[in-house]
Amino acid sequence: MINDSIKNQNPYYKCPEQITAYLQGQNLNIKEKGKNPASRFIDQKVTPDVLSVIASVITNLDPEKQSAFTSSDIWNSEDFEAAVSEYFSKPLPTEKTAANEYDKFIGQCLNTLNFSGVIELIGKSRAANRFRVRNSDVLKYIASHDRNAYIFIVNFLKEVLIQSDLSYQFEKFLFENNTQDGYMTLKDQFDSYLKSYTNISESNFYESKRIFTKVLNPLAHYFKKDGTRKGRISKSLITYDELLYNRLNWRDTKKEKNITRQQFQEQHESNPSRLYLVQKAKNEIKSFHSQVDGTLISEVKDGLEIGTIAVHVHHIFPESQYPELSDRLENLILLTPTQHLSKAHPNGDTGSIDRKYQKLCLLSKFDTITNPKYAILYSTTSFIEMLEIAMEIDMPADFDVIPTAELRSVLEDCLNRYYSL
Repeated sequence: MINDSIKNQNPYYKCPEQITAYLQGQNLNIKEKGKNPASRFIDQKVTPDVLSVIASVITNLDPEKQSAFTSSDIWNSEDFEAAVSEYFSKPLPTEKTAANEYDKFIGQCLNTLNFSGVIELIGKSRAANRFRVRNSDVLKYIASHDRNAYIFIVNFLKEVLIQSDLSYQFEKFLFENNTQDGYMTLKDQFDSYLKSYTNISESNFYESKRIFTKVLNPLAHYFKKDGTRKGRISKSLITYDELLYNRLNWRDTKKEKNITRQQFQEQHESNPSRLYLVQKAKNEIKSFHSQVDGTLISEVKDGLEIGTIAVHVHHIFPESQYPELSDRLENLILLTPTQHLSKAHPNGDTGSIDRKYQKLCLLSKFDTITNPKYAILYSTTSFIEMLEIAMEIDMPADFDVIPTAELRSVLEDCLNRYYSL
């Protein structure tokens, strides 16, 4: 029975309840949205990393701009310029040769955010569409990390397919007939559907096929099924890095057992895109915690936090040793300057760490992650995965259904054993 299989959740990409409820409350029916180009639900440049960057730029616009902005406001922002040069390693937005590419970057992401109701089309300014932020919480969730943007995209696509009466066709391919024949049937059905209900013309041979890839592959990776490569069914499972515009080899967490951690570090040394994403992650954590708490409060309660603002963002597992974890939100923790430079790094030596304090940071971060008021930003799954990567310890396979207090006790036992070595 494949009916409703598309509603299944992958525990490694668990969607916050607030996001699920939000999407289910939106009208995401392709037929009802009409053929306006601004209502395009997904497009070629809408990848998790690009969507996260565009959402981040919007959240950093001046408050008055967020109530009425155009693509030009994004284009001309310092945040977008930094993303273009440091992350995407592309010419600056001021260069005319880059105009068409950036136009698609921004415009296609704005269309997706508009279709999903995260932002809202409110009119035109001369020839440009004007938008306003409609749901800042969801926008900030997307902005915080490309992993969160991916979770949003997958659950958005699932809801679009369900409401648009397309879910059965995708379920049939993914769960029952994951073959080349099944692939061609689905591709033809999707092409016919888009040409019937969107502004894609009957004579346009390529556009629906480009969109098809952006719908199928995120779902294929999520459900661990074959997707599409070069116009055919893929010969292997779709990997996460294939879904990104900027493929990030340094974030590959699968260190081969026959190489040392030092060799792995040397293969994944600092580069502009990593440095950009680390700073972006730090900024997002500061922004989110400041909004929720009214100020920056240390996540570690050891007495040194009293009366001091937590302006430092510390890597629990050092950036130099674990580059693949360097922009993971669950690896970043707010500390006061004293906690950071006297406890986490004894005597201010950022090249060393205090193992006992590292353990305290991990337990404190777990408490943050499982606190409902921070739930929309963090992932328990991502935290557990981080421990398995950095410490090579095994947590229970069913951790996602274990009550929080019990899971914390299990975590503490694992950490006690690890740090006693």
